[in-house]
Amino acid sequence: MPRIRTWLDRWGDIVPLLLAEFIVWLGFGALLPVLPLYFEEQGIDLATLGLVIAAWPVARLVGEPAFGWLADRTARVPIMVVGLVATGIFTALPLVVTGPLAFIVLRAAAGLSTAAYDPAARGFLTDATEPARRGEAFGLYGAAQMGGLMLGPAVGGIAVALTRDPTIGFWVAGLALFVAGILVAVRIPEPSREERAAHAIERAATVEEQAERSGAIPPPTSLANKFLAAAVVMNLAWFFTSGAYGSCGAST
Repeated sequence: MPRIRTWLDRWGDIVPLLLAEFIVWLGFGALLPVLPLYFEEQGIDLATLGLVIAAWPVARLVGEPAFGWLADRTARVPIMVVGLVATGIFTALPLVVTGPLAFIVLRAAAGLSTAAYDPAARGFLTDATEPARRGEAFGLYGAAQMGGLMLGPAVGGIAVALTRDPTIGFWVAGLALFVAGILVAVRIPEPSREERAAHAIERAATVEEQAERSGAIPPPTSLANKFLAAAVVMNLAWFFTSGAYGSCGAST
Protein backbone atom coordinates (compact mmCIF):
# COMPACT_ATOMS: atom_id res chain seq x y z
CA MET A 1 0.00 0.00 0.00
CA PRO A 2 2.72 2.59 0.81
CA ARG A 3 4.34 1.93 -2.56
CA ILE A 4 1.03 2.33 -4.36
CA ARG A 5 0.36 5.55 -2.47
CA THR A 6 3.81 6.86 -3.36
CA TRP A 7 3.29 5.94 -7.01
CA LEU A 8 -0.08 7.70 -7.09
CA ASP A 9 1.38 10.79 -5.43
CA ARG A 10 4.00 10.93 -8.16
CA TRP A 11 1.82 10.11 -11.16
CA GLY A 12 -1.68 11.03 -9.99
CA ASP A 13 -1.96 13.91 -12.48
CA ILE A 14 -1.54 11.62 -15.48
CA VAL A 15 -3.32 8.48 -14.21
CA PRO A 16 -6.64 9.49 -15.89
CA LEU A 17 -4.82 9.92 -19.19
CA LEU A 18 -3.07 6.56 -18.80
CA LEU A 19 -6.41 4.89 -18.04
CA ALA A 20 -8.05 6.60 -21.02
CA GLU A 21 -5.20 5.47 -23.28
CA PHE A 22 -5.57 1.90 -22.02
CA ILE A 23 -9.31 1.99 -22.78
CA VAL A 24 -8.73 3.45 -26.26
CA TRP A 25 -6.30 0.70 -27.22
CA LEU A 26 -8.46 -1.95 -25.59
CA GLY A 27 -11.25 -0.95 -27.98
CA PHE A 28 -8.85 -0.73 -30.93
CA GLY A 29 -7.50 -4.18 -30.13
CA ALA A 30 -11.01 -5.61 -29.79
CA LEU A 31 -11.73 -4.45 -33.34
CA LEU A 32 -8.63 -6.03 -34.90
CA PRO A 33 -9.84 -9.66 -35.09
CA VAL A 34 -13.15 -8.78 -36.73
CA LEU A 35 -12.26 -5.79 -38.92
CA PRO A 36 -11.10 -7.70 -42.04
CA LEU A 37 -13.70 -10.42 -41.50
CA TYR A 38 -16.57 -7.94 -41.46
CA PHE A 39 -15.38 -6.08 -44.54
CA GLU A 40 -14.93 -9.34 -46.46
CA GLU A 41 -18.46 -10.39 -45.45
CA GLN A 42 -19.64 -7.12 -47.00
CA GLY A 43 -18.14 -8.17 -50.34
CA ILE A 44 -14.89 -6.18 -50.13
CA ASP A 45 -12.13 -7.84 -52.18
CA LEU A 46 -8.55 -8.01 -50.89
CA ALA A 47 -7.29 -5.10 -53.00
CA THR A 48 -10.05 -2.81 -51.75
CA LEU A 49 -9.56 -4.14 -48.21
CA GLY A 50 -5.98 -2.89 -48.39
CA LEU A 51 -7.28 0.57 -49.27
CA VAL A 52 -9.83 0.49 -46.45
CA ILE A 53 -7.20 -0.47 -43.88
CA ALA A 54 -4.67 2.02 -45.28
CA ALA A 55 -7.15 4.91 -45.08
CA TRP A 56 -6.76 5.13 -41.30
CA PRO A 57 -2.95 5.61 -41.18
CA VAL A 58 -2.99 7.84 -44.28
CA ALA A 59 -5.44 10.19 -42.55
CA ARG A 60 -3.24 10.21 -39.44
CA LEU A 61 -0.17 10.94 -41.57
CA VAL A 62 -1.88 14.00 -43.02
CA GLY A 63 -3.75 15.11 -39.91
CA GLU A 64 -1.32 14.76 -37.02
CA PRO A 65 1.05 17.62 -37.98
CA ALA A 66 -1.91 20.01 -38.34
CA PHE A 67 -3.58 18.92 -35.12
CA GLY A 68 -0.24 18.98 -33.31
CA TRP A 69 0.18 22.60 -34.36
CA LEU A 70 -3.35 23.33 -33.14
CA ALA A 71 -2.80 21.53 -29.81
CA ASP A 72 0.14 23.83 -29.05
CA ARG A 73 -1.98 26.92 -29.58
CA THR A 74 -5.32 26.13 -27.97
CA ALA A 75 -6.93 24.12 -25.15
CA ARG A 76 -5.94 20.48 -25.38
CA VAL A 77 -8.64 18.72 -23.37
CA PRO A 78 -11.53 19.75 -25.70
CA ILE A 79 -9.53 18.54 -28.70
CA MET A 80 -8.91 15.23 -26.96
CA VAL A 81 -12.59 14.79 -26.07
CA VAL A 82 -13.85 15.69 -29.54
CA GLY A 83 -11.25 13.43 -31.14
CA LEU A 84 -12.22 10.44 -28.99
CA VAL A 85 -15.99 10.88 -29.42
CA ALA A 86 -15.67 11.43 -33.17
CA THR A 87 -13.44 8.37 -33.49
CA GLY A 88 -16.04 6.31 -31.63
CA ILE A 89 -18.77 7.47 -34.01
CA PHE A 90 -16.77 6.83 -37.18
CA THR A 91 -15.61 3.46 -35.86
CA ALA A 92 -19.19 2.22 -35.44
CA LEU A 93 -20.69 3.83 -38.56
CA PRO A 94 -19.50 1.08 -40.99
CA LEU A 95 -22.23 -1.07 -39.41
CA VAL A 96 -24.82 1.38 -40.73
CA VAL A 97 -23.25 2.93 -43.84
CA THR A 98 -21.81 0.22 -46.07
CA GLY A 99 -20.05 -0.04 -49.40
CA PRO A 100 -16.40 0.21 -50.54
CA LEU A 101 -16.30 4.00 -50.79
CA ALA A 102 -18.16 4.45 -47.51
CA PHE A 103 -15.74 2.13 -45.72
CA ILE A 104 -12.72 4.01 -47.05
CA VAL A 105 -14.18 7.40 -46.11
CA LEU A 106 -15.25 6.28 -42.63
CA ARG A 107 -11.89 4.67 -41.84
CA ALA A 108 -10.17 7.86 -43.02
CA ALA A 109 -12.49 9.93 -40.82
CA ALA A 110 -11.67 7.68 -37.85
CA GLY A 111 -7.97 8.14 -38.54
CA LEU A 112 -8.35 11.90 -38.78
CA SER A 113 -10.24 11.98 -35.49
CA THR A 114 -7.51 9.91 -33.85
CA ALA A 115 -5.00 12.37 -35.26
CA ALA A 116 -6.79 15.11 -33.34
CA TYR A 117 -6.58 13.21 -30.06
CA ASP A 118 -3.02 11.87 -30.02
CA PRO A 119 -0.92 15.06 -30.32
CA ALA A 120 -3.05 16.80 -27.69
CA ALA A 121 -2.68 13.80 -25.34
CA ARG A 122 1.09 13.72 -25.76
CA GLY A 123 1.26 17.49 -25.29
CA PHE A 124 -0.72 17.21 -22.06
CA LEU A 125 1.60 14.44 -20.87
CA THR A 126 4.60 16.65 -21.56
CA ASP A 127 3.06 19.57 -19.67
CA ALA A 128 2.11 17.41 -16.69
CA THR A 129 5.55 15.86 -16.11
CA GLU A 130 8.87 17.30 -15.07
CA PRO A 131 11.81 16.85 -17.49
CA ALA A 132 13.67 14.46 -15.17
CA ARG A 133 10.67 12.08 -15.18
CA ARG A 134 9.44 12.57 -18.73
CA GLY A 135 11.01 9.44 -20.18
CA GLU A 136 9.41 7.38 -17.42
CA ALA A 137 6.06 9.09 -18.01
CA PHE A 138 6.11 8.27 -21.72
CA GLY A 139 7.14 4.73 -20.82
CA LEU A 140 4.00 4.43 -18.70
CA TYR A 141 1.99 5.95 -21.55
CA GLY A 142 3.35 3.37 -23.99
CA ALA A 143 2.74 0.58 -21.48
CA ALA A 144 -0.89 1.66 -21.16
CA GLN A 145 -1.23 1.48 -24.94
CA MET A 146 0.36 -1.95 -25.19
CA GLY A 147 -1.66 -3.24 -22.23
CA GLY A 148 -4.89 -2.29 -23.96
CA LEU A 149 -3.68 -3.65 -27.29
CA MET A 150 -2.64 -6.91 -25.61
CA LEU A 151 -6.03 -7.50 -23.96
CA GLY A 152 -8.20 -5.99 -26.69
CA PRO A 153 -8.07 -8.85 -29.23
CA ALA A 154 -8.94 -11.34 -26.49
CA VAL A 155 -11.91 -9.19 -25.42
CA GLY A 156 -13.08 -8.82 -29.01
CA GLY A 157 -12.62 -12.51 -29.79
CA ILE A 158 -14.46 -13.62 -26.66
CA ALA A 159 -17.29 -11.17 -27.33
CA VAL A 160 -17.71 -12.52 -30.86
CA ALA A 161 -17.56 -16.12 -29.64
CA LEU A 162 -20.24 -15.49 -27.01
CA THR A 163 -22.60 -13.50 -29.25
CA ARG A 164 -21.72 -15.15 -32.57
CA ASP A 165 -21.95 -11.66 -34.02
CA PRO A 166 -18.84 -10.29 -35.79
CA THR A 167 -20.17 -6.74 -35.51
CA ILE A 168 -19.78 -6.77 -31.72
CA GLY A 169 -16.14 -5.71 -32.09
CA PHE A 170 -17.25 -2.41 -33.64
CA TRP A 171 -19.61 -1.76 -30.73
CA VAL A 172 -16.95 -2.60 -28.17
CA ALA A 173 -14.47 -0.26 -29.85
CA GLY A 174 -17.00 2.57 -30.17
CA LEU A 175 -18.12 2.21 -26.56
CA ALA A 176 -14.52 2.15 -25.32
CA LEU A 177 -13.78 5.40 -27.14
CA PHE A 178 -16.89 7.08 -25.68
CA VAL A 179 -15.91 5.95 -22.17
CA ALA A 180 -12.38 7.28 -22.68
CA GLY A 181 -13.79 10.62 -23.90
CA ILE A 182 -15.97 10.93 -20.79
CA LEU A 183 -13.00 10.07 -18.57
CA VAL A 184 -10.83 12.74 -20.20
CA ALA A 185 -13.60 15.35 -19.98
CA VAL A 186 -14.33 14.66 -16.30
CA ARG A 187 -10.94 13.81 -14.82
CA ILE A 188 -8.31 15.75 -16.77
CA PRO A 189 -8.04 19.46 -15.89
CA GLU A 190 -7.23 21.97 -18.60
CA PRO A 191 -4.42 24.32 -17.47
CA SER A 192 -4.74 27.96 -18.40
CA ARG A 193 -2.62 29.42 -21.17
CA GLU A 194 -0.64 31.38 -18.58
CA GLU A 195 0.10 28.19 -16.61
CA ARG A 196 1.24 26.40 -19.74
CA ALA A 197 3.52 29.27 -20.68
CA ALA A 198 4.99 29.44 -17.17
CA HIS A 199 5.56 25.68 -17.09
CA ALA A 200 7.21 25.80 -20.52
CA ILE A 201 9.64 28.51 -19.41
CA GLU A 202 10.39 26.65 -16.18
CA ARG A 203 10.99 23.37 -18.03
CA ALA A 204 13.24 25.00 -20.60
CA ALA A 205 15.35 26.59 -17.87
CA THR A 206 15.61 23.28 -16.01
CA VAL A 207 16.66 21.34 -19.11
CA GLU A 208 19.30 23.91 -20.05
CA GLU A 209 20.65 23.93 -16.51
CA GLN A 210 20.87 20.12 -16.43
CA ALA A 211 22.60 20.07 -19.82
CA GLU A 212 25.10 22.69 -18.68
CA ARG A 213 25.91 20.79 -15.48
CA SER A 214 26.39 17.44 -17.20
CA GLY A 215 28.13 18.78 -20.28
CA ALA A 216 25.47 17.19 -22.47
CA ILE A 217 24.29 18.57 -25.78
CA PRO A 218 21.53 21.14 -25.13
CA PRO A 219 18.08 20.23 -26.45
CA PRO A 220 17.25 21.46 -29.96
CA THR A 221 15.15 24.59 -30.27
CA SER A 222 13.85 23.83 -33.78
CA LEU A 223 11.93 20.95 -35.33
CA ALA A 224 14.60 20.82 -38.04
CA ASN A 225 17.12 18.69 -36.15
CA LYS A 226 18.78 15.30 -36.49
CA PHE A 227 17.12 13.83 -33.40
CA LEU A 228 13.60 14.37 -34.71
CA ALA A 229 14.66 13.19 -38.18
CA ALA A 230 16.02 9.96 -36.69
CA ALA A 231 12.79 9.39 -34.75
CA VAL A 232 10.72 9.95 -37.91
CA VAL A 233 12.83 7.46 -39.89
CA MET A 234 12.57 4.85 -37.12
CA ASN A 235 8.79 5.25 -36.89
CA LEU A 236 8.47 5.10 -40.66
CA ALA A 237 10.41 1.84 -40.82
CA TRP A 238 8.56 0.30 -37.88
CA PHE A 239 5.05 1.10 -39.07
CA PHE A 240 5.86 0.20 -42.68
CA THR A 241 6.83 -3.31 -41.62
CA SER A 242 3.91 -3.52 -39.18
CA GLY A 243 1.48 -2.47 -41.91
CA ALA A 244 2.91 -4.96 -44.38
CA TYR A 245 2.65 -7.75 -41.81
CA GLY A 246 -0.90 -6.74 -40.89
CA SER A 247 -1.98 -6.76 -44.52
CA CYS A 248 -0.51 -10.23 -45.04
CA GLY A 249 -2.24 -11.46 -41.89
CA ALA A 250 -5.57 -10.05 -43.02
CA SER A 251 -5.23 -11.75 -46.42
CA THR A 252 -4.58 -15.15 -44.88
